Amino acid sequence: MTEAHERVVLRTAKLADELRIGDVGIMVHIYHDRLAYEVEFTTPRGDTAGLVTAEASQVRAFQENFVRKSGEFALTLPGYFVSSIFLT
Repeated sequence: MTEAHERVVLRTAKLADELRIGDVGIMVHIYHDRLAYEVEFTTPRGDTAGLVTAEASQVRAFQENFVRKSGEFALTLPGYFVSSIFLT
């Protein structure tokens, strides 16, 4: 994660009551030391669900080949389904 406005995925159970592991947000600010980020999470309608300061270990880069599946992510490849992967 190197640029502001990149999508990230929440890895931590609770940063705010409205957020869950696997929620996708946008980095809106990267702190100078890169140990923390300001991240905005939105609802599917575009309303803000939470604006939080997350430590680098609490989020990970969003990957296009992951599909959200009830708090977990399933790795999908064209024509294949490869086992579920739980976030830790």
